Amino acid sequence: MPLLPNNKQEWLNTVLFPLKAYTVIAPTMFVISVRLPRPRHSGATDMEVFLAMSLGVCSVILLLMAVVLALVGQKVHALSCLGFAIAEFLIGGLLTPSLAS
Repeated sequence: MPLLPNNKQEWLNTVLFPLKAYTVIAPTMFVISVRLPRPRHSGATDMEVFLAMSLGVCSVILLLMAVVLALVGQKVHALSCLGFAIAEFLIGGLLTPSLAS
C-alpha cells in the first residue's frame, strides 16, 4: 500500500478529506461542549462559537472547490464537495441559534 497518493484524483481526495471530515467532527464537539456542566446563565464558550462559525468558512471553501472542480471537469468530486458544503451550511445554521443565550 503506497504511502503517498499516486494520481491527481487521489491527491484531491486527500486534500479535501479534512474539510469533509469537519462536517462530522465539529457538530460532535459542539454537542459535547454544550452538554458539559457550566454556571447558570453563562453564554456560549469561545470554542462553541469557533466551531459554529468555522463551519460557515469551511462550507464556503468547499463551495469554491466545487465550482473549480465543475469547471475543470471533475463532476463527481464537484457534486461531492457541493453536498458537503450544503450540509455544513445547514448544520452551521442549526447550531448558530444555540449560541445566543
